[in-house]
Order: sequence, then C-alpha cells, then structure tokens
Amino acid sequence: MSFILRILLTIVFLCLYGFPYTLADTNVYVKLFPNKELCVSHFVFRDPEASPVQVGFVHRALSPRLSYIRAKLYGPSADINTRGPQIPLEDSIDTLGHLTTIYFHAEETGIYTICLKSLRQAPIMGFEITFVANNEKVDPLYLEDGTMAVDKPVGMEDYKDRLNMLKICVEETRDELRSIQVRRFMFEHTTHSIMRVTIGTLLLNMVIAAVLFLWSERYMERVFMKKKKNE
Repeated sequence: MSFILRILLTIVFLCLYGFPYTLADTNVYVKLFPNKELCVSHFVFRDPEASPVQVGFVHRALSPRLSYIRAKLYGPSADINTRGPQIPLEDSIDTLGHLTTIYFHAEETGIYTICLKSLRQAPIMGFEITFVANNEKVDPLYLEDGTMAVDKPVGMEDYKDRLNMLKICVEETRDELRSIQVRRFMFEHTTHSIMRVTIGTLLLNMVIAAVLFLWSERYMERVFMKKKKNE
C-alpha cells in the first residue's frame, strides 16, 4: 500500500468517525448534549519576546435556555493525546443567547482546549463558537455589494432568539402556575376530606359513647333491682 493511499484512507476514516477535538479557527456550530463533554481547541502562537497573548473564546447560544454549563480550560501538552495543565477561567458560559467572550492569556505556544459539559437534566443546546487572539489578523466583514460592514441596522431577526427565550419562559411560568393550582386543589381536597372524616368519626364516637352510657345505666339498674328483690 502506497504512502499516498494510506493518507487518503486516514482522511476518510477521520471524516467518518470524527475528531476527538474540534479545531475552532473559524465560526463553528456545535451541539452540546446532556452530561456529555464537548472539547474545542485553538492553536495560539506566543512570541517569547512579547507579552502573553490574550485569547477570547466567543460563543453564543443558538437555542437559549436557562442552564448551567461547566467550562474547563487546558493548556498545551507535550503529548497531543493528553490534556495539559488546567487554567482557571474567570467568567462562565452564557446560555441566554447573548454574544459573550471569555478571555484568557496564552503563556506559551501550543493548542489550548476548552471543554464544556452540561448537567444530566439539561436540554440539547446549540452554540456558535470561535476563538480570537490579539496577535491574529482578522479579516473585516463585507456586505454582498462588496462594501465593508461598519454597522448593521437592528431588525426583528436580531430579537428572534430573545423572543423565543421569552416565549419559553412564559410557557414554563404558565405550566408552573397550573402545577401550583393543581397542588393547591389536591391539598384543599385532601384537607376537606380529612376534616369530614374526622368530624364524622368524632360524631360516631359520641353516639356510641351515649348509647353505651344509656345501656350501661339501664343494665346496672336492672342488676340492682334484681339484687334488691332477692334480698
């Protein structure tokens, strides 16, 4: 088997089975599954004579949810199959649909990896992510007519995710209110049932006590009369 054929087979294998890490050099759309770890990596070059490179992890939730996502940053490692030392992050992952950037400093040249993991009960969430370093050249954005995009007017599409999030919050609030009403109805129904059973049992005990008292009084009176006649 020739060397070129081996390379082609390796590329096909990686395309079919995927990479364990995603190199996020441009905007990447990913999905984060519950309780599954997702790792994205970025290569950073640091000039030894310059100050540490500031790198920004830019992300935006495409399906906004109020959820917690744990984020861990790992530095470069000598072995590509192992993670480097963990670097603490000051900010957290935003899940409400805002364009958010988490900054960290690259002390050395190498691949930096951010691993995300949500809770077991969390929904499947989609993200748009990218890495931006201050020593990298970023091409400006251009419109369809070739002019540079300085600013984009705000339209209804910009509020689509937030309106969707607001709709979800309203639906969850409505469901929670209905659940509270059902629990309140069940509590009142159970309380009234217990009260009726308690009052009924109390009245029944009073009737039984009165009947036993009258019966015992008559019985004692008969016994006393018989004893008196025998004397």
